[in-house]
Amino acid sequence: MATEIKSDIKMEINILVAKLDGFEVKLKDMDFQVNHLNDDYQLALRKISDLEFKVSDLEDRSRRKNLRFRNLLEKGTEDNVKQIVKEYISALGIT
Repeated sequence: MATEIKSDIKMEINILVAKLDGFEVKLKDMDFQVNHLNDDYQLALRKISDLEFKVSDLEDRSRRKNLRFRNLLEKGTEDNVKQIVKEYISALGIT
């Protein structure tokens, strides 16, 4: 009877050890996946940063040859606005 109990306990311990080994394998696999996902995440962040810089640079380049006029009222058509800007520039003595 005691040997049967001892045998049952050993068998249960072996089962638990096998389960523990399985959990360790799964944990190592999950750790690898987390590290891989973290690497992918960092790469994505760098790409986003690069793309944001490129967009900003393109926006800056598109505005490079533009002039901004403040406190000018835009009334009427595009031709009218052009005339107003010409008069404003002329009034400033810029030709």
